Amino acid sequence: MVVLFNRPGDTQDRIARLRAAGYPTTPAELDAWYVHPPDQENLATPLIETMADFQFDKNDTNLPVLGKFRAEPADSPWPPHALNAAREFLTKNSNALVRLHAALERPKYRFPGNLAQMKSAVLTRSADTVRNAGSSLALEARVVAEENRLDQAVKALLLAQHLADRVEAEPDALPYLVAEAIRRINLNAAESILSQHELSPTNLLRLQERLLASAATTSPERAIAGTLVEFLHITGQRPRGLDAWYGRTKGTALSVYWTLGLHHRDRRLGTRLYDEWLAALRLPSDQRVAAAREINDSLGKQLSRGLHPVASTTLPIGWTISEKHASDLTRLRAGATACAIERFRQREGSLPESLEALVPVFMASIPTDAFTGRPLSYRRLDRGFVVYGVGEDGADNGGLPRERRPKAGDRSFDDTFTVTR
Repeated sequence: MVVLFNRPGDTQDRIARLRAAGYPTTPAELDAWYVHPPDQENLATPLIETMADFQFDKNDTNLPVLGKFRAEPADSPWPPHALNAAREFLTKNSNALVRLHAALERPKYRFPGNLAQMKSAVLTRSADTVRNAGSSLALEARVVAEENRLDQAVKALLLAQHLADRVEAEPDALPYLVAEAIRRINLNAAESILSQHELSPTNLLRLQERLLASAATTSPERAIAGTLVEFLHITGQRPRGLDAWYGRTKGTALSVYWTLGLHHRDRRLGTRLYDEWLAALRLPSDQRVAAAREINDSLGKQLSRGLHPVASTTLPIGWTISEKHASDLTRLRAGATACAIERFRQREGSLPESLEALVPVFMASIPTDAFTGRPLSYRRLDRGFVVYGVGEDGADNGGLPRERRPKAGDRSFDDTFTVTR
């Protein structure tokens, strides 16, 4: 056998350090790391069973959130035909929604399956189910708010947030991105409800505390750790095992990859960068983005030299997750701050002049922008206000939301929570 790139370097030492730090490095270790909660505490099983009974057409052009109707911007009121379609969805699925609520009263989440045997298939299969559950709750929140059932609307928002927080515990990139999508949809629903309805001080405080709790605990650490295991498995699996794991076609290609010794080159780069990403996630939240950006810049230079066939397709996910995490974290904090501003307005009769006016009665401190580490920005509008962080481009765009950026793909927008009155 001819091996062209057989230079393992310090890869094994780094893997040993990751394992010593408590991270899994094999599928079997990953399955053990992804703890099985007691059946009566695990919301995954009843959620799967319940969502199988939901009835809706994802191609329905009138159905918001779950179908193809899209409001622009996302927090704007739905027209009558969309609101009617949403009401029909709730009526048709009323029994399933009751069961979904009951499932989400459980405190933990572990999608069933043995990750030691079928990691990718298990976690990929759960993605649509989980996202549809979160979308159903956001849709419910908006519809019942229109009927002035605001306690129930807030309960649906809180349950959707709980679902996103629990799903984030799954050790893979895809479930993390699904959790991020649920939070985004849910925050859009919360923007709409706060803009169109007067929540009680108690409900505002409940929502504020839930968003701050999510912001305090959210982390892509488990997603990065799980992706590391898959990377190490691909680059460390000998040819005979690749067909069984990935299928004959891909397995054959990876056998060639192994024979040439390219796996050594990939493993050396990948273990170093995953180690650095995990270390960056242990930094204070306002330092993570800068550290992740340095790692990504280093990755770009390494990949530009070529001969990293697996690393070039799997490693960039670390930066994608880091960016989405910072945006997600900033919007959670902005949403919580908006709730505090609404509580201030209700008590004082007007909007605060600045966020400093919220401290210490309505907030313990002003939350920070996860991209910069500086306090969130606040602007009073002709009708309402916006709380925001600078977003991916690092520039203050005056509170311009993603939905109103000049064109698709343009990064000139901020991470916002807007209340329009």
